[in-house]
This record gives sequence, structure tokens and C-alpha cells, in this order.
Amino acid sequence: MSAHETNLLIQTSGDVTLVSFLDISILSHSQIRSLGDELLMIAAQKHVKNLLLDFHDVRYLSSEMLGTLVAVYKRIFTRRGRLRLCSMEADLLQLLDTLGLDRVFEIYPDQESALASFGTTRGRA
Repeated sequence: MSAHETNLLIQTSGDVTLVSFLDISILSHSQIRSLGDELLMIAAQKHVKNLLLDFHDVRYLSSEMLGTLVAVYKRIFTRRGRLRLCSMEADLLQLLDTLGLDRVFEIYPDQESALASFGTTRGRA
């Protein structure tokens, strides 16, 4: 488990790489660029086939960050991996729904159900 300058907590649970966002808001261009670089690097690693992004602490998200999430999805998808999102606030879920991204991403209400969707179980620590 490690915390990065980008305010990500990265853990593994079985064959799932779990990335938790530690910031309440993801809005600034420099923050998104840094997070995006880190997420794309994680998604490019050979051993990462299943990636779970946990938004438990996030309350605000910019449209630029949504573009970054789509890029991460594409990176994982081209490697025949799976990406799941979990623990999103109602406002963020509504934004994804409005933009049609709820049809792109598999979104789960909590970490436990998202991990189970990969065939792995582990509750929030």
C-alpha cells in the first residue's frame, strides 16, 4: 500500500488493483494531469488486469477528469482488462448519467460489491 504525491492510495486485493482518490475535489488542470499520468501508468502495467477506482472521498469532479477516466478505460480495455468505479456521490453519478458515461463504466455503490464483481471480496478498511 502506498500514498503518492498525486493523493492516490494504491492497494491490491487478489488480482484487483484498487486505487482510492484521497482528495475531496478533482478540479484543477495540474491535479488532473498528475492524476491522469499516474492512472495511465498504473493501467499500462502488465500485471494490472483488473482496476477498481474508488471515489469514496471525492465530492467534486471536473469534466476534464472524466476525459481522463475514459482514457484509462481505453488503456485497460485494449489490454483486455476490466475497469470498475465505486463509491461515487449521487451528484457524480448524475453527471455520469447525464453524459452517458454510465453506459461506458461499470459503477458499483461500494468497494465490496465492486470487488465481488471481479470475483474478489474485501471490505473497506
